[in-house]
Amino acid sequence: MGRSVSLLVYVALWGFAFALGLLDAVVVVYLRALTSAEMFPLTESLLSLSPRLRSVELTRQLVTPLTLLAPALLLNRSVPVRIAIYMLTSGAWVLAGYACLWLFLRWPGSLLTYDVLFLVARPWVAPVGCVIAVAGLLAAGASLYLFWARTRKPGLPGVIPLAALVSGAALLVLSFSWEGDYYTGGGLPPRFAWGLFATGYLLAVAGTVITLYRFAQQEKARFF
Repeated sequence: MGRSVSLLVYVALWGFAFALGLLDAVVVVYLRALTSAEMFPLTESLLSLSPRLRSVELTRQLVTPLTLLAPALLLNRSVPVRIAIYMLTSGAWVLAGYACLWLFLRWPGSLLTYDVLFLVARPWVAPVGCVIAVAGLLAAGASLYLFWARTRKPGLPGVIPLAALVSGAALLVLSFSWEGDYYTGGGLPPRFAWGLFATGYLLAVAGTVITLYRFAQQEKARFF
């Protein structure tokens, strides 16, 4: 079982995530071409789509995160490295999607532009800058972990950083979906749970930094 990933595989993971991000951006371009409605109010935007298209869009939103699991499941690596691979592809996918949207539509206009992230269960709505910050943390943290795992034995975070990561992730998800009812009811931006997001992001950053610091302090070893 390999310890980490080679440079070629690492580049391929970015390519895989970029391809999915590109496809997501293309779907958005087509959806905007099919309807003249603006993204907000969200209720009117959803009504402008036929029930069949809405179900197709929900299916796409469910399937894409599962598709990102493919590299982590196919590569013969340890569980910690598989998790890092999934974090990397997830972050890179989001970054690629917004980059392609800007190239195609010159959208978003700024980091404070609000976007609808998911519609599953309830709408997730957040400023683009917040989403990019989370995606960047995932991609950067996973990249460093994979790099150091080439000369160190991969392992799961300790109790404290793991608690910070899990609680931070939970608060981030909660912040994205906190105003779901408001936007479903026809509400307009800007309205976002900034306190929840800031707390969750700081916890996630702290958990990531502690995990990477402890991992980097491990004695290097040569694996055959």
